[in-house]
Amino acid sequence: MEGNETPTAQEQNPQGYISLVVQELKAGTDTWAITQKLVEMGADQSEASQLVDKVYSEVKVALEAEQLTPHSVLTGLVGGALGAAIGGTAWGLIVKYTHFEIGYMAWGIGLLCGFGVVIFSGGRKGLPLQLIAVLAAIAGIVAGKYATFYLELKDVLAQEAHRPVNIPIFSPALIRLFPSALREMMSGFDFLWVALAVITAWRIPKPLGIKLRS
Repeated sequence: MEGNETPTAQEQNPQGYISLVVQELKAGTDTWAITQKLVEMGADQSEASQLVDKVYSEVKVALEAEQLTPHSVLTGLVGGALGAAIGGTAWGLIVKYTHFEIGYMAWGIGLLCGFGVVIFSGGRKGLPLQLIAVLAAIAGIVAGKYATFYLELKDVLAQEAHRPVNIPIFSPALIRLFPSALREMMSGFDFLWVALAVITAWRIPKPLGIKLRS
């Protein structure tokens, strides 16, 4: 009876077959050879062929969707800059209102910059966008640290003067002091969060890395 039919190997482990097909495509294996591998693993010849064709088509569409254009690189740059600006500003505001510097905000900036370049580029991916995302993440982290430095310095000066102190946020004197202050502000955990931010920003716009063969 139909209800007592034994499920095929493909039905028993569909994700395993799909993962195998994708990995073989990444390795440059042609579709016929991939189909034969699935058959050797217990898949039905017809079902294996259909699955390979389906995955091949989906991967082809994904590859076409992530192809870069000059316009997508430019809009990706805008997305990365926006992510850095939002992340750096948010970091500064959190420090201002909570008086705590949250290190994992750096990781959040990496996420914002990574997704920013992908979203603003229309879902494109590639090395130029990866570099943009990483540089934007680093810029956003530095901006967040600068905001922390500025706010903490204002508090110290206000306590010494016993009154609020207004100093320009981008005064030449502050900019000169910041590099040495940044070295003192960076702890081991800070470097960990920065590393995670860079890795995250790099991976989000990473292309599939597949060159299809028929």
